[in-house]
Amino acid sequence: MSGCGGGGSSSEPIDRERYTSGQATPKEMEALRTRAERGDAEAQHTLGLCHIAGVGVPQDAEAASTLWLKAAQQGHADAQYAFGGLTLLAGESYGDRQLVEAGVMWLEKAAQQGHEAAGEMLERWNVANQK
Repeated sequence: MSGCGGGGSSSEPIDRERYTSGQATPKEMEALRTRAERGDAEAQHTLGLCHIAGVGVPQDAEAASTLWLKAAQQGHADAQYAFGGLTLLAGESYGDRQLVEAGVMWLEKAAQQGHEAAGEMLERWNVANQK
């Protein structure tokens, strides 16, 4: 997951690997949080990855989901994939058709931007559901 859709990005690139592997300093984590709070889609996506894994921040799927949705709404393909996949799986787990449909919609948005993993996930889901 390395591509980024448009919207809300700062001019400074973010080294996702540094944050998600736990190499970022507390000062760097705080700077990432600040960028995310200011609406930087890449920072929101990266901080969401940290939350889902519990790296540098408490593990918190709800916080990750919220951050990914904010970035996804700005057109960030990786966030659309992450949010869509999480939402689809939650919908299937709870038997909630609306969540499943929302997850599929976000995966489709990511796939339309060329996000290969989103397209593959949709293909697998469609085969499993005979769509």
